[in-house]
Amino acid sequence: MIVIFPASGSSSPRFSRVLANVGLLAGSVLVFLIVCEVAARLLLPAPQTVKVQEKQETYEAPGGFERLDTKAEKSIDSVVLFGGPHGVRLRPNTRGEIHNHVLSGRDIVIEVNSLGVRYPELGPKSPGEFRVLVLGDSITFGDFVLESETWTRQMEALTEGRRKPIRFINAGLPGAGTAEELALFREIGERVKPDLVLVGMYLNDAQSGSLFFTKTPPGLWAKSRFLTWLFDRFQLLDMRFFRKALPGEIDPLWRETFRAGRNLHPGDMFGTRDGFDFEIYNAYMDFGLGWNPKAWKIIETITAALRNEVNAREARLAVVLFPVHIQVMGTVQRFEPQESCRRMSARLHIPFDDPLPTLRRTWQSNHEKLFYDHCHYTPRGYAVLARQTVDFLDSEKLIPPPGR
Repeated sequence: MIVIFPASGSSSPRFSRVLANVGLLAGSVLVFLIVCEVAARLLLPAPQTVKVQEKQETYEAPGGFERLDTKAEKSIDSVVLFGGPHGVRLRPNTRGEIHNHVLSGRDIVIEVNSLGVRYPELGPKSPGEFRVLVLGDSITFGDFVLESETWTRQMEALTEGRRKPIRFINAGLPGAGTAEELALFREIGERVKPDLVLVGMYLNDAQSGSLFFTKTPPGLWAKSRFLTWLFDRFQLLDMRFFRKALPGEIDPLWRETFRAGRNLHPGDMFGTRDGFDFEIYNAYMDFGLGWNPKAWKIIETITAALRNEVNAREARLAVVLFPVHIQVMGTVQRFEPQESCRRMSARLHIPFDDPLPTLRRTWQSNHEKLFYDHCHYTPRGYAVLARQTVDFLDSEKLIPPPGR
């Protein structure tokens, strides 16, 4: 047998070239990331930071929450807890400070009481007190504005001096759907003892909020402003979080029926039908669900259960539906979600308010900034909503009238 050995060093030049190319690639990537990081720090706003501390008062927290280290730099998930047995919840008896909020760029304090809602501590209900429990998602919660600027607090301010003092208790949960709002009512309804339950609905309320969470880079990578910004962008596009929200309930292919053979493409979403519908097509498992009849059947089933439980506590139920920004600011008039919600409310005999016409008139009159993004309101936007909602509640005689 003859064994032939390769000439010594015959593969070295090839191996050296591979190493050189790998080194060149790694160096190029490193330089690219450094350039991006420098650009991010020069051009992007300061990143959001959150400081969370548990308030020191003695209390019995519902749900068996473990105690929290105080005055620690944490993510907002230390206050907003996703993925529990009933979906999203707020950690009871917690104070969170958000600096440079990603939506408003402002410094915000969130105070959560022992019930797990963003409102001062509630004592026993006095005989002359009228309580409105406001259920909803992040639009109701309003973690991007001062507490005094939220929808609920502005409604409370507008109704001061009435025959009975009215409390608008903010029970908004970021990302919550109707099912989680029903579960929260079951948990706290007896302790709140509301006279009225007001549901702030949004177009994606057939969703489960447990899958709406913020991804952040791991470890030291979180110090990078560029990578943090990149994570924020990609999580809006990652539809894996939405596909599992309603297993077996909504077929993700429903958007192909919505498209109905049209060649939808990016365009002017505020001024053209195709541009508008392209946004719905892309957000088919988020706000696009407002155009899905199956989603409204799910919402109606849950809302009927909520109505029955509210009525059993001798309270009343009312619904407000928040629109998406292209409905408010655009010239395309597609109001199918509002009509679906109106018909649902009529079948369930629930008072319903549609603030879309008022928001459209306000926008068209002076183009004031009403939104931070596609659905979250500026303080001015909340002011318009609060005025509209109080007028609706008065017209339906759902709250005590003005005067002594």
